[in-house]
Amino acid sequence: MILVSSSVFGKMGLIDILKTLDKDTRVLTEGDVVKQISSAHEQALVFVEWVKDETLNQKLLRALMKRPAKTWAILDPYGLQQDPASLFHLGAFDYLGPEFKKQLPEKARLKKALGWAGWEPEVKPRIQMADFDPVKPLIGKDYRFCFLLVDFYKPENLRNQLGDRGVALFRNRYKNFLEKLCQDNGGVLWIQQEFTFLVAFSPKSIEMAVFVGLKLLLSRSLHCIEVFDLRFFVDLRVSMHIGTAPWQPPGRTGQVVSDSINSLFHLGMKRTPANAFSITEDCRDLLPPKVKNLFQNVGEYEGRQILQTPVFLL
Repeated sequence: MILVSSSVFGKMGLIDILKTLDKDTRVLTEGDVVKQISSAHEQALVFVEWVKDETLNQKLLRALMKRPAKTWAILDPYGLQQDPASLFHLGAFDYLGPEFKKQLPEKARLKKALGWAGWEPEVKPRIQMADFDPVKPLIGKDYRFCFLLVDFYKPENLRNQLGDRGVALFRNRYKNFLEKLCQDNGGVLWIQQEFTFLVAFSPKSIEMAVFVGLKLLLSRSLHCIEVFDLRFFVDLRVSMHIGTAPWQPPGRTGQVVSDSINSLFHLGMKRTPANAFSITEDCRDLLPPKVKNLFQNVGEYEGRQILQTPVFLL
């Protein structure tokens, strides 16, 4: 988020609240702020404060109107805007009038407005230790997991569409989205490599792992439009395997060595087609019939029978 401000209303009070929501929030107070607004990434959220200079305000407004809708908001501590509703017609996602100069907006109110603009809070992983072992997992000890691998097919297409900065922003948003989805269903986003994500579930939560994989594939087009505001669809491939690996907390997995994880990466990136879901026979044996019937045997790979869904076209 970017805050363009010249008063205490913006610099001292609101910036503190915004930084609790997004630590990357920064303030622009010097230089050519109009140019900086114009050059800000199209998915950045910008708060601009009206000043007692109508000419500058009009320049700011013109720069804002060139940005995508719902990426900018107006701070109006002096009540200069005669018709605040007109700003929403032009594409604003929020308006903070002079009433907030005396009492800053509550954090919950800002979160609601930002959510309407498509902003998502960063999710902090909640490790469900009891799912992995009756006691707290020991660092470096092998545990049995249900691994779910989510991989973007031909991620270079994303870079061609979004550019380097856009790709970095989208990757972070997708990570937060996937992290929350998995956390809500008993999994932990464990390892990330560029656009490949490995989620760890307890083997007893294998049905939830299948649910997460199917939801990502079946709803991917809607997610692209509604969650990530993309103008194109992405292709995913999902795969799953039961195996063991030495436990390390997320963010400290660089030294994890596991044949099970290596096998799953091979399956997901070399054998699974775009927009399909592959599982190994180890997973099949743990699934109830109603779930198992979603997958069909497609032969052997690296010594294991592989089952797969049809390719989902949308």
